[in-house]
Amino acid sequence: MLLLQLKYFLAVAKYEHITKAAEQLHIAQPSLSQSMRRLEKELGVSLFEHRSRNIVLSEAGRQLVEIITPVIEIMDSLPGRLKETQERHKKTIHLNIRAAASIITNGIISYKMEHPDINFQVSQKEDPSGCDLCITSQISQKRHKSEQENAAFGEGKEERIVKKILEETFYLAVPASSDYASRPYINLEETAKEGYIGMNNSKLIRAICEQFCMGAGFSPQIIFESDVPTAVENLIGAGLGVGFWPEYTWGPVTASNVVLVPIKHPICRREVLVTFYNHSEENPYVMDFYKYIVSCVKKMKKGELPWQTAEV
Repeated sequence: MLLLQLKYFLAVAKYEHITKAAEQLHIAQPSLSQSMRRLEKELGVSLFEHRSRNIVLSEAGRQLVEIITPVIEIMDSLPGRLKETQERHKKTIHLNIRAAASIITNGIISYKMEHPDINFQVSQKEDPSGCDLCITSQISQKRHKSEQENAAFGEGKEERIVKKILEETFYLAVPASSDYASRPYINLEETAKEGYIGMNNSKLIRAICEQFCMGAGFSPQIIFESDVPTAVENLIGAGLGVGFWPEYTWGPVTASNVVLVPIKHPICRREVLVTFYNHSEENPYVMDFYKYIVSCVKKMKKGELPWQTAEV
C-alpha cells in the first residue's frame, strides 16, 4: 500500500467519479481504476459501491477516509514542518561563555532586540561540545598575525576556527592609601607577600592571573575571592589587599579609593578568543552575531557601549 495510492483514493472519494478524479490527478482513467482495485484487494474490502454510472463510498470506504485524512494532511505538511524546524535550529545560536561574559550577554540582549527571531542557548561549561561559539581567553601569545586572527585546527579532532576579538592589559588594583598607589609602574614580584583579592576558582580569569604571578616567581596568596568584579573593587578599596584589573572587560574603576598601577614585569596581557565549532562559521546567523560582537568590542574600546561591562 503506497501513500500515493491513498491520495488517489481520497480524490476518488471526494468526487465519487473515476473520470473526474483522474482529470484532477492528471493521470489516465484506466490507471486510476486499476490502482483502486489493487487497494481494495490489499485491504480485503470493497471501498466503493457502483450505482448506475456513478460510484459511492461503501461503509468501509467512509471509515478509511476518516482514518487516512489526518495522516495524509500530516504527511503533506511534513516538508514544510521539517524545513521550519531546520530553520529554527539554524536560528538558535549555542554559546559557551568562559570569558568577557558581560560583553557577550549584554550583546545578546541588544542583538535580540534587533533580531527577535534569533534564539540563544547559553552555557558556561569547560567542555564546549555542542556549541557554535565558545568565548574564552588565554595569556597573550606571540604568534604570527594571520595565526592570531584565524587559527584553524583539525587532524581528526572536532574542526574549529579561532578568532581573536580582543587583547587587553591587566593592571594592579591597589588601595589609594597604599605605597604602590603613587608609583608610575610596578614589578609584580614586589607583591609576592601581599594578600590578593580575586575572582573565585571557577572563573577562567583566576587561572590567568595566577599564571601572571607564577611568571613573576611566586604563587599569589588569595585572601578573598568573589563572583563579581565590583566586590573585588570594594574589598581592595577597603584596604584589604591588591588584585588584578583588566583594562577593558571590567571597565574603569568607579571607587575613588582604588588606583590602577601599570605592571612592568612580567607582561600581563590576555587575548579574548571566539572559537567556531561544527562548521558554525558557515551559518549566516552565527556569523552575523559574531560580527555584531566584534563591533561591540570596538565600541567598548572607544567607550561607546550603551552598557557598562563588569564581568570576567
